[in-house]
Amino acid sequence: MKTYTVNPWGFDIEVTADLDPGEPMTWDHPGHEPYAIVESASIGGVDVYAMLDNEQLARLEEHVLRAVGLR
Repeated sequence: MKTYTVNPWGFDIEVTADLDPGEPMTWDHPGHEPYAIVESASIGGVDVYAMLDNEQLARLEEHVLRAVGLR
């Protein structure tokens, strides 16, 4: 798990996320896309994770993947 700073709504959010870089498809394995699981989110030191809905969490996960170059 690592902390990332993302800016999906015009202000910085510190996100702790677990990343999986994905796996390529092979003849005997279907592979899978990279994904991120957000574990915590804070703005200015204030924990906002419990205030986020599923769509907002998905947006944070997408921005984390972009920040590390997996999207």
